[in-house]
Amino acid sequence: LDRRASAFDSRESGAVIVPGDMDASRLLKVLSYNDEIRMPPDGKLDPKKIGLLTQWIQSGAPWPEDAPENDKAETSLSNLIAKAKASHWAFQPVHDPVAPDPQLNGWSRNPIDSFVAARLEKENLTPSDLASPGDLLKRVYYDLIGLPPTWNEEEGFLKDPSEEHYEAIVDRLLASPQFGERWGRYWLDVARYADTKGYVFNQERTFPYSHTYRDYVIRAFNEDLPYNRFLIEQIAADHLNLGDDKRPLAALGFLTLGRRFVSNIHDITDDRIDVVTRGTLGLTVTCARCHDHKYDPISSADYYALYGVFRSSEEPDDLPLIEEPDESNPVYQQYLEALNSKKKELEDYRDTIHRELLTDAREKIQDYLLAVAEVWGATDKIDYRKLRQEADLEPNLIQDWHEYLKKKTKEFDPIFAPWKEFGNLASASVELESASLARRLGENSGPDKIHPLLAESLKNSGTTTLEDLAVIYAFLFRRADREWKNLLSTSAQIAQQSGKETIDLPKALPDTNLESLRRILYTEDGPLQIPRDRVDTLVDRDKRNGFTSRKNDIAQVEATHPGRPNRAQLLVDSSN
Repeated sequence: LDRRASAFDSRESGAVIVPGDMDASRLLKVLSYNDEIRMPPDGKLDPKKIGLLTQWIQSGAPWPEDAPENDKAETSLSNLIAKAKASHWAFQPVHDPVAPDPQLNGWSRNPIDSFVAARLEKENLTPSDLASPGDLLKRVYYDLIGLPPTWNEEEGFLKDPSEEHYEAIVDRLLASPQFGERWGRYWLDVARYADTKGYVFNQERTFPYSHTYRDYVIRAFNEDLPYNRFLIEQIAADHLNLGDDKRPLAALGFLTLGRRFVSNIHDITDDRIDVVTRGTLGLTVTCARCHDHKYDPISSADYYALYGVFRSSEEPDDLPLIEEPDESNPVYQQYLEALNSKKKELEDYRDTIHRELLTDAREKIQDYLLAVAEVWGATDKIDYRKLRQEADLEPNLIQDWHEYLKKKTKEFDPIFAPWKEFGNLASASVELESASLARRLGENSGPDKIHPLLAESLKNSGTTTLEDLAVIYAFLFRRADREWKNLLSTSAQIAQQSGKETIDLPKALPDTNLESLRRILYTEDGPLQIPRDRVDTLVDRDKRNGFTSRKNDIAQVEATHPGRPNRAQLLVDSSN
């Protein structure tokens, strides 16, 4: 409202001010508190002030003559953001201010005292009395290391409270490890450092190697690491040439040790943007997640530029070592034994569930095909979770079968040509056409011949629907699978009776027609070749909890075992 272009400009919700027209002026509506939007939000203006604004609008809303006529460009959101960037306190360069020269200057011992003295004079206050040697010693100890001096240290200073002795104490405290512990904690607060992830449902809450970031910060303070290097390592240590010393990789805990928001990647990414902008720029940018704001120097475009950087990054499964472990250390060997034991439990469980999943998928092949038949030809998005729920099917496997059949029916395929033709029947004429279609396919006399076993099964079958056809397919697939298992069992028995140490298992069924069906169930590109590493995404909640529990056991060993090596909780460029 302090610029004419904004005050008198028309907009979708109505002009803010219409000179001479109080009813059309939206300003008066929001001030009246009778509108959906009420301003100011903290309370209604005094009636006298509202009356002055009403009188001003009624008289034509006169504007100062010296105000620029065309200030619209200056009030555009992009220009306001640019102005905020130029004037925001966090973006101003650091400079060395000139120390004031107060009347109390004789009291000052250094330039900082001059600023204190000037403010005391401004407030008509006098300096406090000088601290006693004992108080001074306690102050410097608490300030620098957060701990009180010992009895002997205090007694020694009281005997010799000289300036030289005081400076020697300060130097010693600055060089002590406790200095980094005392002052590093303030940066750890900025970095929202924690040993746990917050609420993550049934996952392990503890960060296994968060302590390596804590130790990095303490070491940075104790080694007086330059601030620019300190920031660079915390944002991009994985892109630096670190040589043999990999400890700076732990600095990336600055990005990774935040809350996990029940694994919501968007909130995790927002938290990482927030820690970088608040920690290094001194401002929040959370508003820009949804919209630009004329008083904020960071736009939504800037926010989502950062979002793109962090979303294209990931935490690797195998975190890198920052120090080589001592292989001869028995505690380290105990750690490896405990870790490998828990990993073996996870892999054994994965193998068991993988076998169960494959067996179940083959036994329920008819249900999976019937589920696909239900949605064949659907144009809307399919919710595979709702299909044939009584059969307890895996939604991902229904989708795999669906995608496989769509791929196989794009061109002529002797096995799946009947599925394509029955699937193409219009619902209105299905009963009229399906009987003749089944007979024609059963005769198998055309130039494109279908699989012989399918033709034989369709002849005089009375098949009229895609569901009927699914039952035929399931019967033939189960027959091929049964023959294969019998062949494997027979081969194993023969090998055992002959006393052979190794078994040469057959690679195919002797019946080529059955073999072509078996291969669909067992080849790598078939719908039932479930990758072992995908198993935990294809099972129900109880089995997923089994995976989670075993992964948590591994994480517990990594987080708590005294022999665990130090690793960096880092973020790297995504491999995808």
